[in-house]
Amino acid sequence: MSSKILTTMAKFIGDNGTSALCNGKKMAKDNFVFEVLGDLDELTSFLGFAKNYIKDRKFKNWIGAAQKDIFWLCAELAGAKKEDWKKLIENLDARLEFCQKNTAELRHFILPGASLVSSCLDYSRSLCRRAERRAVALSRRQKINADIIIYLNHLSKFLFFFARIINKKSGIKESEI
Repeated sequence: MSSKILTTMAKFIGDNGTSALCNGKKMAKDNFVFEVLGDLDELTSFLGFAKNYIKDRKFKNWIGAAQKDIFWLCAELAGAKKEDWKKLIENLDARLEFCQKNTAELRHFILPGASLVSSCLDYSRSLCRRAERRAVALSRRQKINADIIIYLNHLSKFLFFFARIINKKSGIKESEI
């Protein structure tokens, strides 16, 4: 993100109900793009909360990587340079595959809330799904990179299986229905 945008944010320029995107374009704060950006901000913030309860360094790094990806996603939606989402999706899918291979086959629905960490990840998943729905709605209003929607879809799947592996590694039994 450019230092000009960060400086603008620090100067309280948005007090009149408008905000500037990374490309300098000013828009009303109720523009739908800000709904998506707000959902993504909420998601990355809650992932940061969840990360504080994860003990395994590798798993903490996975959450940190997702947070960075979400920041790049926000920047792109706000008009910054395009990212190589294919590579980011590929990296995310490798983590998803690890989690899927190392948890039991799904035979029932799983109730969220088996542990504090998995609850945080389950809530993050629901925030991600909301952001994905809003990104789809935004894509009907303006052209956005379709890989952003794919990334969010894969991230929500990853968060589901990541919560499961966290429980497994902690010896916590999931509640099935």
